[in-house]
Amino acid sequence: MRAFLIGVIVLAIWAPAAAAGTCHITQKRSISGSVKTSIKFVNKTHGAVQLYWLDYTGHLVYYGTLAAGASATQVTFKTAAWLMLNGNYSCVGYVVTPKPTYVITP
Repeated sequence: MRAFLIGVIVLAIWAPAAAAGTCHITQKRSISGSVKTSIKFVNKTHGAVQLYWLDYTGHLVYYGTLAAGASATQVTFKTAAWLMLNGNYSCVGYVVTPKPTYVITP
């Protein structure tokens, strides 16, 4: 079992990280918060996706839901790790900034 901090609520996910979708996690946490950047998330899937930031200890911090076909720009820092989950909590996207745009595809 993995527990992730979302604000003050802990979300437990029983699936192991390797089995969660097709994401290849290369950095399990954000590393530094010193150089500001931004990233644009583009959801090209047929459903909503939830955006999570992997904080400096590796906990998931919920940042919002991106509807199918929608996009959003998020201010962040270089070396920040971001994870996207679908409605079944399967991983559908993973990126480490400073990538300017990340497209979530089916």
